[in-house]
Amino acid sequence: MTPELRSFLASYREGLNANSPLYQALSFYKIIEGVTKFHTNSMRAAKKRGAPEPADPLAKEVPASREDLVGMTEWARDNFTPYSE
Repeated sequence: MTPELRSFLASYREGLNANSPLYQALSFYKIIEGVTKFHTNSMRAAKKRGAPEPADPLAKEVPASREDLVGMTEWARDNFTPYSE
């Protein structure tokens, strides 16, 4: 557990336990901001070391079709079916 991850988990816990929808949104937004900052810092550190750049954690997308859901159980695929084409 690193100090960076500890702050993400604390914000996540605050967001889940909050009664106010506004405070929940602010807590989760804080996590998104932190992830982008964490990725930027890790990219800079990788460039300094001469290592390959890490993958962007926010570049993920929801699969567009059932064929994109490789390695998932049939039950998990059914959860995405209403949202695909």
